[in-house]
Amino acid sequence: MKDQGTSKEELLEEWDFVKQDARAYLDAAPLLPELFNMDKNTLGPVYKKAFDAFSLENYQEAEDLFTSLFIFDIKDECFQTGLGATFEAQEKFIQAISIYKLAAAKKASPQLYYRMGKCFFGMGDKGRAIFMFEMAVEFNLRTKEMDIHQMAYVERSKKMLELLNS
Repeated sequence: MKDQGTSKEELLEEWDFVKQDARAYLDAAPLLPELFNMDKNTLGPVYKKAFDAFSLENYQEAEDLFTSLFIFDIKDECFQTGLGATFEAQEKFIQAISIYKLAAAKKASPQLYYRMGKCFFGMGDKGRAIFMFEMAVEFNLRTKEMDIHQMAYVERSKKMLELLNS
């Protein structure tokens, strides 16, 4: 990481600041369902349509739909991850990282660290990519129970670290 000019300690400090800032923002954000006394379950068909558009690589439609869902409920993990993945698929890495940071501030996971690592890698920031892949691997060490889906992201992160450190 030294080739990027940023130490791991500096990146940890930066990450802690980002998490604090994002948590403060999320805590203050009003939810439209609460403001308009709406049931969030009515958004199921919209989420399915957004997910289907993403699966079919219709990223602009997926972005539009996930953005609408995100605006509706900025705190929803599925809406955050869907929008981040849509940005990432379009190589809008800065936007994807911003959304993933919000999601990780609420509930960190190996998947989110891995996705951010891939975005930093796509932007050519090897140091921050390595840092995020390390965060995914270290998450495994700090967590006693993890589902198989999240374990897959730990393994992917290990492979990316092998590639980047060789």
